[in-house]
Amino acid sequence: MLMFERFKIARIFGPALKAAGGFKGLKLWREWSLYYAGVMVKAASLCGWSPEEASDDPVWQALTAVYWHHCGVFPEKPPKEFPEAWANHLAIIKWAAEHICERDLPEARVKYAELLKAPLYRAYRQALYKWFIPPLVRAGAVETVLSVGGGLVEPFDLLKVAEEEKIHFELYVQEVDDAVAKALAASGFQVYIGDLSKLVVDVSDILGKSYFDLAVVQAVLHWAEDPISLLTSAGRLAKYILVAQFYGPYAAAGSVATVLMGARRYIHDWREIEAWAEQAGLLPARDVPRKFAIRGYGLYIRLFQPKWAERKA
Repeated sequence: MLMFERFKIARIFGPALKAAGGFKGLKLWREWSLYYAGVMVKAASLCGWSPEEASDDPVWQALTAVYWHHCGVFPEKPPKEFPEAWANHLAIIKWAAEHICERDLPEARVKYAELLKAPLYRAYRQALYKWFIPPLVRAGAVETVLSVGGGLVEPFDLLKVAEEEKIHFELYVQEVDDAVAKALAASGFQVYIGDLSKLVVDVSDILGKSYFDLAVVQAVLHWAEDPISLLTSAGRLAKYILVAQFYGPYAAAGSVATVLMGARRYIHDWREIEAWAEQAGLLPARDVPRKFAIRGYGLYIRLFQPKWAERKA
């Protein structure tokens, strides 16, 4: 299975993967992330965390999950080789390791913004969108796209893909953060400020029809208060739902760092994501140009459609 996942990742993310140093670069990044997970474990042990004790703290929950997945065994020394392509990501993980015992850090928001703007992350997002969206647009299946909680950077990546691929779609953005929404609106984006479930009520007034053609749910499930509710709303709002989500112990310290920066949860496994999608009434998309799923290297990607869209088709 792992070899097949490698093939799919290489096919979709070719240039981005090359920029990341290929699978060797991914391996080095993982080794460094495991090293920093060990640093986090040692630091957290000095301020009250224990893998043997349950906690309501999302950061401690994430660290405990990583600890037990790796049986509490982490490298004592940093790897000899440093992956320069991952310098931005590893600098943020190092920062998180140094502040693992602190909460509500004022710089956390800045650090997360740095992560979103990191060149590798942008290359990943653009490769993802290039693979799935242009074929849908050219097939006449997608004319309107909703970016769900995409933040300040994702909408620009979607527009860049449209420009490079010479395609057109109407782009809308949903945001719950007032400051982010106002900044996007000032840049000319069509922005809906508010919870996704409320957009279900207002979509007809915005679009003149009852649904978007595609909702992009990219790396937001770990931030959502209720992932099932979010996916249910996305399924009511869109004919297709592109779900892309990092998960689990592969990222090790990277997963813990994201929770420290404000994410609500640590996602243990891709099966957790598929269970949420099933409970939300989503089905794997059929009769689309590109429909296979990725479930490896800590990355889950799948194009879904709600039951109503399948019946309509």
